[in-house]
Amino acid sequence: MKSAAEINKLISTVQSYTNLEYNWDSYEAEKISTNNINNAIKLITLLSLRDIAINSVFPMVNGGVALNKSFNEYDIEIEILDNKISLLIYDYGMLSSLNEYDINKDSDIEKCISEIKHYTN
Repeated sequence: MKSAAEINKLISTVQSYTNLEYNWDSYEAEKISTNNINNAIKLITLLSLRDIAINSVFPMVNGGVALNKSFNEYDIEIEILDNKISLLIYDYGMLSSLNEYDINKDSDIEKCISEIKHYTN
């Protein structure tokens, strides 16, 4: 479990993406939308309340935000873009599962968190 300071650092990092303008990577990357930033913070908070610690966060070139969690042989990538959560599960580097959830539906968020929890227990 991450400390409050570590979670706050992840959230601060995501908040800093508001400073990224169009072409932030010199390859025409999209500006990270405020909606995607807020949804990423929401999900980081909900996951931390369930004792699921995100290892890293990073901006995506399509304007989304990605969260990463590694646990044993699994790498979990959570991509947040346009009110959707794409949950990618890699087993020893091979994509083994891809599911999408609506971040505006509490039932979808719960399904997403349950799936993440399944791979991190």
